[in-house]
Amino acid sequence: MYMGGLVGYLSASSDYIETVSDCSSKILNYRGGGQYIGGFAGYNYDYNVLNCYSEAGRFDSTGGAFLAGFIGNNSCCSTNVIKNCSSVCESVYTTGQYVGGFMGYHSLGLIENCHSTVNDFVRNNAIQIGGFLGYLNGGKVLKSFSKTGIIEAPYNQIGGFIGYVGGDNAVVDQCFCEGIASSSTNSSSMQVGGFIGYNTCSTGRVTNSYCIGTVNSVSQSGGFIGFNASEIHNCYCDVNVNASGEKVGTLFGELQNTNVTDCFTTKAGTIAGYGSPSNCYSLPDGYSDSQTWSREWDEEIWDLSKPLPTLKCFDE
Repeated sequence: MYMGGLVGYLSASSDYIETVSDCSSKILNYRGGGQYIGGFAGYNYDYNVLNCYSEAGRFDSTGGAFLAGFIGNNSCCSTNVIKNCSSVCESVYTTGQYVGGFMGYHSLGLIENCHSTVNDFVRNNAIQIGGFLGYLNGGKVLKSFSKTGIIEAPYNQIGGFIGYVGGDNAVVDQCFCEGIASSSTNSSSMQVGGFIGYNTCSTGRVTNSYCIGTVNSVSQSGGFIGFNASEIHNCYCDVNVNASGEKVGTLFGELQNTNVTDCFTTKAGTIAGYGSPSNCYSLPDGYSDSQTWSREWDEEIWDLSKPLPTLKCFDE
């Protein structure tokens, strides 16, 4: 099943048109089963999507996979571009996999200058859930953000921005999110993060990004990332972490890549539940741009004059 507010299935391999631009869609509500469901498109194979917008009421789906406010599944090549797009969705309730406020699953290609808003997000048995993107399989996400209410599920890999990052050479740069990520499961396969839940991409990097909100979990949880294998630089979180299990940190739950530098959390406590990042700090008494480590942050990217740094790409 392919269901979208504008179109269910897009395939550049069978059509002459390779770009969709300057379009909008609106769905009042969707209730039913199936997979590949999006506020704009259910499944996109290799179309560029530019300057588009979707608005949806409530998504209520049982079973299946690939559910999102904008595109359910975006499986394509490295030249694919999703740019200057946004989605607004009232609520998402599902028992499926690959669930995101903007996109459920993205493979290769570029997402740039996109954003999503979901008021009430997932109160069911879904896995690999992100406020912006459920699963990033390689590719790049640049200059994008999400704002959600509560992302709540009893199972694994929940992130305020991205649930799961895998594949090769995945890049996340100049992004932020706001919201609450919650899980009640105490399991070794459970990862919850204020920004990313589970990141297994050892060849990837996360840079110049931040998150604001709350993480409610048991174990393998971090204010920024629950489990991380990528390099990380110049990031921070202003997140309350409520978790009493193993591998819990105010920044990271578990670090498997020690190339992590110049990051901070506004909360007191253990920075990483497992692993040792370099030049990362807990600053419960407040941030100051006069601190030595902040000199590594690019003032062309960051506005360091505010109580907490913000990204200049969203100030314009």
